[in-house]
Amino acid sequence: MREATALAYCKVLSKNGAEVSLDELFKLATPHVRKGFYNWTQVSNAARRVGREIFRGFRANTVLSFPGPGAIFANLAMTMTLSKEEMVKTPVYTAFFLDKESPAVPGFSEVTMAKFKILLPTALVKGDSPKWRRIAIVDDSITTGWSMKALTDYLCRAGYKRANIKTACCVCYQGVKVVHGEQPDISPFRASMSRYRMPWGYAYSFESCFEVSSGTSPAEG
Repeated sequence: MREATALAYCKVLSKNGAEVSLDELFKLATPHVRKGFYNWTQVSNAARRVGREIFRGFRANTVLSFPGPGAIFANLAMTMTLSKEEMVKTPVYTAFFLDKESPAVPGFSEVTMAKFKILLPTALVKGDSPKWRRIAIVDDSITTGWSMKALTDYLCRAGYKRANIKTACCVCYQGVKVVHGEQPDISPFRASMSRYRMPWGYAYSFESCFEVSSGTSPAEG
């Protein structure tokens, strides 16, 4: 079913007193153009779905993302959902990664993982003493969810309620490496293959960007 048809169906139900959303009734179709490849049309539809859920449903007023592909998808979700007035007023923070032994960077807080650390702009938390932010953490793909979980735990320790944090991505790999309970809150596509391609290239884990000795715990996107 086309998205426009599904939206029209929901509108009719709403007029007849049934308050339901598109995401409650319909699931985004599994990619069928080429196995293991998510094209721009599919990614755009997923961005629209994620945008609706985090900005209209969850009412996020702050976005946290990652350099490169994560930022592409996060900004696409914003572009697909928000008006230009809403978009330019929505703060977008970028977390980046360094080797675990790297020196501290002024203006950034650290979340330590197995072989690297995630650096978050200090203003994300310290600039929000009343903790009024509703934060959406958005990436393009997730393979284990460890970094998402680490960031969520960090924000909860900083005083945010878990209900005020939403994690989202375009594709989540549903293999043995995905730990139960660490999947994103929102993920339109669930991949059965560990190797899949986005329009900008193959999905990769944050761990693959760092040297990790055997036997260490996974720590990737």
